[in-house]
Amino acid sequence: LWWSIYIRETWLSLAYGRPMRIDKDEVTTPILIQNEVIQLSRRSCDMLYQKYLPLEINNLVTLWLCLVRITVSLGYILNNFYGAKAARPTQQQIKSIEDNMSTYFRGILAKTHENQLITLHSLQMRVCIE
Repeated sequence: LWWSIYIRETWLSLAYGRPMRIDKDEVTTPILIQNEVIQLSRRSCDMLYQKYLPLEINNLVTLWLCLVRITVSLGYILNNFYGAKAARPTQQQIKSIEDNMSTYFRGILAKTHENQLITLHSLQMRVCIE
């Protein structure tokens, strides 16, 4: 739930050109790994899990975790380089951010065309990111 709120806040800040209300330094919730997200989903009830979650949940979780990591990078950029007291990024910082983003984009591209549901979600993420 926390990371869904963070994603929404960060992308709305970008879209509306306003500062983020969440300070990354105050975020104490670690980014989950894929198995943790799936286990949290399954704890509810196996019957409900099978009824409401798609068969492609593993791939959707992978895409969601890529989105979380991209959003954390976006939050870093917004907080550090677009604030009132922002400093200019160094070449090393820019290179590091670009490398991280490339890794996350590859995670999204790898999931494209596995099936229609995954393709739809991965293409939607690509549109948002570009």
